[in-house]
Amino acid sequence: MAAIRDPASRAGVSRGARPRGTARARKGFLDPRLVPTPLVARAREAGMQPKPPRVVRSRGRQVLAAIGPLLLHLAWGRLRGTLDAAQVGLRTREILEELGGVWVKLGQLLALRKDLFPIAFCAALSRLHDNCVPFPGAEARRVVEEDLGRPIEAVFSEFSEEAIAAASIGQCHLARLREGDVRVAVKVQRPDAAPSFQRDMALVRRLLWPFQWVRGWSHFRWNDFLWELENIVQEELDYRFELNSIRILRKNLRRHKRVYVPRAFPRWSARRVLVLEYVEGVFMSDYLAAAREEPDSLRSWQIENGVSPGKVGRRLYRSFLRQMLEDQVFHGDLHPGNVLLLRDNWVCLIDFGTVSRIDNRLLRNLGLCMAYIGMRNYSRALDKFLDLADALPPVDLEEMKLEMLSVFQAWDQRTRIPEIPYAKKSLVSLWQELGNTILRYRLVMDWSFLRVDRASVTLDVSLQELIPDLDFPRELKRYYARAIRRHVRRARKPSARRTVWTEWLTLLGALPQEAPVLLGDVGTLIHRQSRNFKATTTKVAYLWEVFLVQCRWLLRGVMLLTTAGWLWQRDAFPESLVFREGHFDDFLMLLPALTDLEWLLALASVFWLHRIVGKLIARFRSPEQRLVGRGG
Repeated sequence: MAAIRDPASRAGVSRGARPRGTARARKGFLDPRLVPTPLVARAREAGMQPKPPRVVRSRGRQVLAAIGPLLLHLAWGRLRGTLDAAQVGLRTREILEELGGVWVKLGQLLALRKDLFPIAFCAALSRLHDNCVPFPGAEARRVVEEDLGRPIEAVFSEFSEEAIAAASIGQCHLARLREGDVRVAVKVQRPDAAPSFQRDMALVRRLLWPFQWVRGWSHFRWNDFLWELENIVQEELDYRFELNSIRILRKNLRRHKRVYVPRAFPRWSARRVLVLEYVEGVFMSDYLAAAREEPDSLRSWQIENGVSPGKVGRRLYRSFLRQMLEDQVFHGDLHPGNVLLLRDNWVCLIDFGTVSRIDNRLLRNLGLCMAYIGMRNYSRALDKFLDLADALPPVDLEEMKLEMLSVFQAWDQRTRIPEIPYAKKSLVSLWQELGNTILRYRLVMDWSFLRVDRASVTLDVSLQELIPDLDFPRELKRYYARAIRRHVRRARKPSARRTVWTEWLTLLGALPQEAPVLLGDVGTLIHRQSRNFKATTTKVAYLWEVFLVQCRWLLRGVMLLTTAGWLWQRDAFPESLVFREGHFDDFLMLLPALTDLEWLLALASVFWLHRIVGKLIARFRSPEQRLVGRGG
């Protein structure tokens, strides 16, 4: 539901707002004087048009018919060595868009894993669209009446049965509340959304189950992936989660300059219904299209509405940093379809189905990493970046760090040259280049950081047009200077003094962990030696783990052979089996003749050894690796 128009958060109007007509501002709602004039409408891209679903008897058959050829293509391309990551990503995206629902969410999660998949593949998946055919307006009325427990006319004086946007989970209708005569957007969930999503989740589990047992893919952390997907589906099927996110962001962003969040109406919202203030504005996606296609008309519109691209871009980026590093709750999907432009450089955020939170560990490491980037201290920034990983790989960490440090330094040189394109010097390009090294060394990143990266990538689409000359290190340095002043001002209030300083120390990180910086070279040497020791011990543990895993596979083969020999001697194999007349039958004849009790004891002994080896493997694995799965 990325293209639903909903905005609201900040009561009040900027002093420079230009009056439009005689409409007066209402407390708690967007001032009508901030509504901009319409931008020239443009036709939507053909790829954005909803595709009718294929008619098949079974959802399982539909999934198999769509994904089966893709898996065969991947296997054949891998054997021939002719796989093109971008083409595979494009083909995968088309298939997932056609399947819709959970499969779109699955693709969006795969797009985050730049530490596991090629950048080109993730870039193709990141452009997934969840566009579906709307369901009938009469069905939407029925869902609203069932969840609100009253006739729709008792709540809304107007309710348009024609949807203005539709996705696999629900769709949006325009309406007017009787209470207060407020124009609102009503998000209504599809009647069959919950059962269809649960059915698709079961299919996803079956599809991914074999991959959990592939030894070379244990670093993919499939269990964590499934947990993340199930959590997303659970939250998106209950609009009360989004309602709570709107409350939090509306409260937090009230302190951000000229950033508006739509007002929600909890009284008229429920699990399958969400009522939001409807705000008229210009979608950032339409603004970017006009910048490419009709620049002269766009300049006239900017002058008429008091919109400065540079100010809007910096406002969006600074608000995003503040959401992450101060509020610890941020909008996780800031693509151009979720940003509305208003008058006088106001912006409005919409669609809060993807709101993420940052815990104190991530806040400390990410905050320090970005602060060091602002100071251009890339060695320390790299240390904090590595702390964002879930687990260090069993490799030479110093070699990996030198390679990553060269990426930081090359990026720093590009940021100092104004003529270099934005795409080569943005912070997102730095993360992407580091992603190539991460992929090669199999460094697994934390899910929370991946959500931050996704929000940065989606916001970057707008920043590239609004502020193409942005110097990221300088901008980060300015942000931290303003953040310090904000915390000092808040700390002057006696009621908030203790909380504010606690938050600020959390942002800067625990002082004992940063003590090596103050101790200079001695601290740096100790820090480097500790990492080397950890890498060495990890290598030894890894070698033992590989040896024990092979032993466990050998024991599994012995168990199968023991079972086969027992059944063969009891003549329990059907005569129709092919191997009854082959060499395998001759091989089984070489096994000793044992009694049933002896066969059971032999099988129990091998199973006991298998258990012992499994426990030894668990000892050598880190706690994070134990969560990946119990496969060999």
